[in-house]
Amino acid sequence: MDFELTEEQRAIQNLACEFARNEIQPIAMSLDLASAKENFPWELVKKGSKLGLRTLTLPPEWGGIGADAITQLAVIDELAYVDVSCSKIFSKNWTACRYIIAGGTEEQKERFLPLIRDNDTYLLATPGTEPGAGADKDTGYYDAPPGEGIMTSAKRKGDRYVINGRKHFISHGPTASLYIFRVRTDPSAPVSKGVSYMVIPRDTPGVSIGAIHDKIGWRAYPQSEIILENVEVPVENLLGGKEGYLNPGVARGGRMIEVPAHQMAVARAALDAAVAYAGGRRQGGKIIIQHQSVAQDLAECYTLIEAGRALLWRAAWADTQKGADRALSRATHIFCTEASQKICLTTLRIFGGYGVMREMPIQKYLRDALTMGHGESTERVQKLALAKLMESRFKAGMPLLG
Repeated sequence: MDFELTEEQRAIQNLACEFARNEIQPIAMSLDLASAKENFPWELVKKGSKLGLRTLTLPPEWGGIGADAITQLAVIDELAYVDVSCSKIFSKNWTACRYIIAGGTEEQKERFLPLIRDNDTYLLATPGTEPGAGADKDTGYYDAPPGEGIMTSAKRKGDRYVINGRKHFISHGPTASLYIFRVRTDPSAPVSKGVSYMVIPRDTPGVSIGAIHDKIGWRAYPQSEIILENVEVPVENLLGGKEGYLNPGVARGGRMIEVPAHQMAVARAALDAAVAYAGGRRQGGKIIIQHQSVAQDLAECYTLIEAGRALLWRAAWADTQKGADRALSRATHIFCTEASQKICLTTLRIFGGYGVMREMPIQKYLRDALTMGHGESTERVQKLALAKLMESRFKAGMPLLG
């Protein structure tokens, strides 16, 4: 395995680093302190879009560079080190685009990809979670039977579908121009066979935004409810052109390492801040990094970061070289989430009383790490899904490790 970046990847990484320092860093703390309904950085999105950050994973023929998982990881590592909210605003578009790139019909690509390419404020969302369907919205560890799981209904009537339901905790819910909804097209089937994906523009009659969720962290990355009341869309908006279908390529392209990448970036920022503070703060006659308890804490945090980043880069390498390894990706999610939260809490304590002051970034890192633990399912759900994969590999006589 060679984790060295190519010249092109280094150039993109440097571009992301400069953008983060010059454009994100000056506004990150003010975005965090502002109201959840008023803190979305549209001007930042426009600036990043003009640099190609919004459309990074679009294929070259559609105006992007077709960035692979390693390239995405390198960019996230720079953007999220400064602010995970602003970073996730861009990276969400990269993964959402793949639903159309990998799973869409040629007609759907021709219709929607130019809209994504040409509008600097065009964002995407993939509404799945509902009040009664969270971890079981996917088919990872539990295949929800009829009457459970996703209940947003899509009933075909002639050449159209009529859709009714309510989603919540939806990333980019209030800011997206295009939604790719999980809907139940066959209420008599379990989720694995009865759920389809419907592409719905934001301005479609019957689509409205409910509550905008006020989170403790990840505050400039918005989540909301989305309400669908007798929403009519043409059958041509059924992703892939048939019910119960999604191209397996959607799982590739960095989707499964996106949240762990943000977790490791915020952990790195927290550790750097703690080392700088511990190297200048004096107590008991010496700088506190020389006190045994502080030194041990910092050494443990460093070890966790190195382990998490190694796992993360290996998962990205596997995705790029041979396709996403779901077991490895879930293990990465679990380790990086738990390690990041531990690192951010440990480093906050090193700051003492300063650690809990709102004007200090260290408390923001912890709030962001805790909130991101609920992105793409919690680590507990990931553990259930990973155990399910291990069981299936054992029954099939396959090696547990890839």
